[in-house]
Amino acid sequence: MSPLAIVITTLILSGFFSGLEIAFITANKLRVELKSNQGKRWARICSGYLKNPSKFISTILVGNNVALVIYGMFMEELLRPTIESYVGPVPALIIATLISTLVVVVTAEFLPKALFRLNPSGILSVLIYPFQVFYFVLWPLVQFVIWLSNTILSKIFKSDFTEQTPQFSKVDLDHFISQSSHNNHEGEDNEVDTDILKNALDFGNVKVRDCLVSRTAITAIELSSTVKELEQLFIASQHSKILVYKDNMDNIIGYAHHLDLHKKPKTIKSILIPILITNESKSANDMLNEFSLTQKS
Repeated sequence: MSPLAIVITTLILSGFFSGLEIAFITANKLRVELKSNQGKRWARICSGYLKNPSKFISTILVGNNVALVIYGMFMEELLRPTIESYVGPVPALIIATLISTLVVVVTAEFLPKALFRLNPSGILSVLIYPFQVFYFVLWPLVQFVIWLSNTILSKIFKSDFTEQTPQFSKVDLDHFISQSSHNNHEGEDNEVDTDILKNALDFGNVKVRDCLVSRTAITAIELSSTVKELEQLFIASQHSKILVYKDNMDNIIGYAHHLDLHKKPKTIKSILIPILITNESKSANDMLNEFSLTQKS
């Protein structure tokens, strides 16, 4: 293989490793795990590396450094004879170093990272397979690098290094929703209902007042009504719970649950469940937690 072909090949490999590194870092971890649970092979491979990122990063570093070393050797062989015909050996070495550095920074660093960042999940779904080949080829070197780094951390810096299982945060969910919404806008098929996820994400900012309904929209029954009337109201409204008032709608005293009708009650009062009293400025999330603690709904 000619020196020029080797230089081009090593530049492509360096760009491959550099771009794949940024794709791995910027890819939405939650989306990868969801795709993995759906049985996507590429996502299962990526999920394994997410649980043990040192293997991925070490392979990237080893592969990139090997490619750059070979690139530097053959790039100098290409440039120096031509440059030395115009200047001395020392200036030629400096100029060759500057040119080779500029070429590798632009073509194997900036461009791949900028391009791979545009669609990291899509890039990983394709390029994770050739990466697997490089991982197995470089496995002895990768294991040595991992062992050496762990030894330095534990023996010199007295640090106990352990891999941490990735934890998904609100930021990951927000990123996942943004990507899913973007796919919807572009007309791509998306099985995710982003509206539900957005509402769940924003639920922490919702107040009780935001959950109130108008008085005319309330379905309720008077305490003195018969159980038969309550049963008919359940059927007509399709609600699982009916509010109960005394004398007028402004005096809500509790609610009845449709499951309690199986107890064959004689009066509504016998199955009446007390309601919680709160203020409208309370957080809806706190209210939901209070419902859970008191086993109310």
